[in-house]
Amino acid sequence: MNAPSARRSRKVRDWQAEQSDRLELHFLPARSPELNPDELGNTDLQRSLPIHIRAPCPGPVAAETHRFFHHRQHQPRIVRGHFGGAHVHYTLE
Repeated sequence: MNAPSARRSRKVRDWQAEQSDRLELHFLPARSPELNPDELGNTDLQRSLPIHIRAPCPGPVAAETHRFFHHRQHQPRIVRGHFGGAHVHYTLE
């Protein structure tokens, strides 16, 4: 878990305290996207975007992102692969 201000808010901290028996937090060092499996999914998406869609206009990017993740949800082998590296193995413990 990285620590943007939304995750440090009182409301979130209270919710975390209520869920302490069901929730295990792993605090990640700052600026370490290689330790976050979500970032591996984002990298997967960015590599798949055609150059002409990587534009400042949000419409085509949003549509392609939706299409990409809709397709990816039917490929669990690839998604599981994001969690297979030694640097993110902590997520499977």
